[in-house]
Amino acid sequence: METAGASPVAKAAMLRGEPINESSRESEIYDSLPHEGSFRLLRLLHGSEEDPIQCELFLERLGRHPRYEAISYVWGDPNVCEKIHINGHPLQITKNLEWALRRVRDSSENKILWCDAIRIDQSNVKERGHQVANMGKIYKIAQRVLISFGDDSEDTVRGAAEAIDSLHQHVNELLERYGEWFALPHISDADMAALDHLNWKALSQLTLQEWFRRAWVWQEVGLARQATIFYGNTEVDWGSLMTVFKWLFHRGRALTTYKYQLSFDRTFDLWVSYDLDGRGLRDSDGRLWGSRKFIQCLQISRELKSSDARDRVYAFLNHPLLDFSIDPDYARTAPTVYIDLVAAWINQKFDLDILSLLEHSTRPEYLEEDRFPSWCPRWDVAPSYKVQILHAGFEASDGRHPELTVVNGTQLIVRGVLLDHVQTGRPQLDDLTNFFTYGDMDRIETTKGKEGYSVSDLYHDVLKQVQSKPIPYSNEVADVKRALVFTLIGDWIFRHTVSSLVLEPGDTEFDAICDSFDAYIAGSYRNDINSSNPESTSVRPEVFLGNAALKCLNRRFFITDSGYFGLGPWILEEGDVCCVIFGAKVPFILRPLGDSKYLMIGECYLHMMHGEAITLMREGKVNEETFTLI
Repeated sequence: METAGASPVAKAAMLRGEPINESSRESEIYDSLPHEGSFRLLRLLHGSEEDPIQCELFLERLGRHPRYEAISYVWGDPNVCEKIHINGHPLQITKNLEWALRRVRDSSENKILWCDAIRIDQSNVKERGHQVANMGKIYKIAQRVLISFGDDSEDTVRGAAEAIDSLHQHVNELLERYGEWFALPHISDADMAALDHLNWKALSQLTLQEWFRRAWVWQEVGLARQATIFYGNTEVDWGSLMTVFKWLFHRGRALTTYKYQLSFDRTFDLWVSYDLDGRGLRDSDGRLWGSRKFIQCLQISRELKSSDARDRVYAFLNHPLLDFSIDPDYARTAPTVYIDLVAAWINQKFDLDILSLLEHSTRPEYLEEDRFPSWCPRWDVAPSYKVQILHAGFEASDGRHPELTVVNGTQLIVRGVLLDHVQTGRPQLDDLTNFFTYGDMDRIETTKGKEGYSVSDLYHDVLKQVQSKPIPYSNEVADVKRALVFTLIGDWIFRHTVSSLVLEPGDTEFDAICDSFDAYIAGSYRNDINSSNPESTSVRPEVFLGNAALKCLNRRFFITDSGYFGLGPWILEEGDVCCVIFGAKVPFILRPLGDSKYLMIGECYLHMMHGEAITLMREGKVNEETFTLI
């Protein structure tokens, strides 16, 4: 085959037997992709540290399983660019990418790389969508993923790398001694003292790098066979870092939560979700801890950065937990992409858990032009809740199958029961907000009763109210307190807050939470939060506060007309209705608009989460209804 006079791209393609229409596009960098499995690889030509970056693009096919490494990086400021040469033609790329190419370039051998910004024609909307659909395969078959953090001007990474090496060695020694992950003990005070010399500040700074906050990187590293972090002149093995995070996540919480404030939970959660069998922690019965659903991973994308709102969905379409396909289409608007995903999820899976991801920071607006229906989660808006009420332990609709219809992508028609109306909502609980923000009992002791509205104020208000009006639970103080505590923690105890509890014989973890609540209300403080094994651990007030602060953040305690206690969205109002939608695991707050039309305000905890609503319906005490959500 004659290749004289053809561009380097065309020559490489023709030598592989792939037809390229050269026509009048000699000076263009991007030739069209001839096959569905075609993609472009970059040959990074060798050079010394100061040499200009010279590259060649060529075509490959996924089915050939070519050998290459893939770059994962933060695009950075698009206005700060450097010039490189591709096939002899100049191309402007971001400074961050130029640094990454220069950092991984070899002085004597060429490197074959995949890099999205260069190898995808970003101006071609159709190609962009097609290549995004293939990116999971591209990163999965790469020999290694090269993670670029950029230059380390303060040389902080060396301390972090030394800490990672020491902790990795410590974990391996523990595994040799105890045999398996689940057998490892929780970290002791002696262990914490022995590890105190490590540069925890540098490790914390490493976890705060911008790369960890980018939406696309979790697919890139989650599907990787092997990965290495390049930070300044230092290299850190990704697998070693994840081993350290796994140990800190499951056995070293006293270090990360209370002492050094390391921010890595999201990192470890997302990484594990891409390969649960090989990365997660299993108990002695082989059960996997922390298993997630795809929509929970998608919810985390709200905390991540993306220059294109559509990529908060598209960046996760190759996730192994997504069991149906969605084609990326950059001709569609972000609202349409989000609505299509929710409608597809509901129609194909008949699973309403996705509605629990809904949050409204202001009054929800139904669809007008590019606006969203009230029932569609906004993944382009940062979450206000740290923890959803939804979890596997609830079954509010008692296993009833969903009865629903999505109409024109704007209306969701569902069947369920209307339980009650919101009578009143209480103000924000300032002491819980302070504890969430500062984790400091001394600060709460100083301000409690002097500022705002506190848990103690709420408790005494509720006791006064139940004296004048019966409630469904009982008017006994002990029963009222129990229902209140259940509601404030959302009937969910966070494992790391009770892992060190020393329980009295016959006591449950919830009994310990109630004891902790009593200690807090009585003003019995003792700031021993930094100890992993303090005395009388079952009555530490922070055990209650830690659980309630996570659940009550940006939520409002409310009481219904019939006296039920609830915890719902901050924007709930008097007259909103509490309902259980068939197929949903948790109740929802809706706002009536008339003619059986409602705005969906969001999920709620009502102290009847295990099918009680369906029992009331069968007894004729509440009615089955149709709700049109707009």
